[in-house]
Formats: sequence, structure tokens, C-alpha cells
Amino acid sequence: MAKKYNCPKCGCEVGMGNINVEKDILLCSSCGETSRFSEIVDLEREAEEEDSSRRLLNSKPPKHLKVISDPIDMTGRISLIYRKFSPTAFFLIPFTCAWSGFSMTAIYGSQIASGKFDLQASLFGLPFLVGSIVLVSVCLFCLFGKRVLTLERGNGKYFFGVGFIGIFKRFTYDRQTKVREGETSYTVGGGRHGGGSPLSEIHLTHPNNSNTVRVCAGMSDDALDYVAAVIRREASKV
Repeated sequence: MAKKYNCPKCGCEVGMGNINVEKDILLCSSCGETSRFSEIVDLEREAEEEDSSRRLLNSKPPKHLKVISDPIDMTGRISLIYRKFSPTAFFLIPFTCAWSGFSMTAIYGSQIASGKFDLQASLFGLPFLVGSIVLVSVCLFCLFGKRVLTLERGNGKYFFGVGFIGIFKRFTYDRQTKVREGETSYTVGGGRHGGGSPLSEIHLTHPNNSNTVRVCAGMSDDALDYVAAVIRREASKV
């Protein structure tokens, strides 16, 4: 069944024969007015998103997502906290212990035991030391990592990390901000031959700003849907 579109000027239904997608034109035979077809598609998509958001916000937050708001707080601040244990830890932790433990013991442990400093060996071990720090950091995130999105009257803050150590991002939003679910520029899985799938995230765009704000990468699909619904609701208040 073909999708139906209505004229934004008079509300009458427009047949597909009066729509030119390539030229981005919709001609209404009832009122004779023309409109940009892409704008009509965007308006219909926004209406569908708003309807979906209302249904989501009437339900409980999905698993692993906690929503914190204080009705007494006059700033209207709301925080969304996502924590989820990653099964990758079952493989990564033993691997890190074996790989880092062996390399650090062989390169630096022997120097400590003998009480002699070997500059050449120490320099050779720097890549292994950096790799160990990275692996330990990833292990900690798999166990205790969190994503925190805070919204407060047009000002947003996003945190991705462990405890107070991680990546902070600040941004602004208002009722003109478009909230869409998109994909990251990197992929996960796929093995050595590639072919992995990109992580999903939320994209915030504004007609007065060419930059796209990207937040919440790696959340589950149901959590992303809920967070996007909250952002749309809060943006409509600004």
C-alpha cells in the first residue's frame, strides 16, 4: 500500500502523480499550491517520533537505564544514567592479567629484582606499558563504566567513563534541535576480516549550527529510544 501525503497548506491528500521526488516538489491539485516534498516528509517523521516518544515516556525506563529528577528542583535538571556489565570482561580480564603480567614482569620485574636499571629494556617496554594501561582501563569500564546524560533548561552534559575519569561533553539544545538515532563512525565485531556493525548513538543537530552532537554510543536500542524521547520532551520546553 502506497504511503499517503497531505498538502501542508490545505490538508488535502496528494496523489503520488503530483509528487516529484527528484525536484523535491509536491503539487496540490486541490489548492494549486506547491511545497517542498522533503519538508513534508520531515514533518511527518517528526510527528511519528513525537507520538512514539509520548508512548515511551508513559512506560518505565528500560533495563540498565536510571532516570533521576527532583520535582522540587527549580532548575528542572534531569539525569539519565546507563550502566551495563559487558560480557567482554570474561575474556578481556584474564587476557590482560596474562599479557600485562608476563610483559611487565619480564621487562621491569627483572630490573627491580636485580636492582639494576636497563635503559634499552625500559624503552623497549614502553609500548607494552601503554598497552597494559589501555587494557586495564577497558577492563575497568567493562566492570564499572557508565554513561551519564544531564539535561537542564537548554544545557546538556554527557559523561562517558569510570568514576570521575572519562570523557566530558557539553552542548546546548532548544525546541529547534533535531533528535535522531544514528551510527558511530567505527564498528565492533567482524573479526580480522572486518564486516563489523557500527554502534548506535544519538545525533543532535540544529539549523543554526553545522556541528552534530553525538552522545550515548553503545547503549542498547531500547535505552537509546527512551533517552531520545526524554531529550525531545526537554527540548520542547526550551
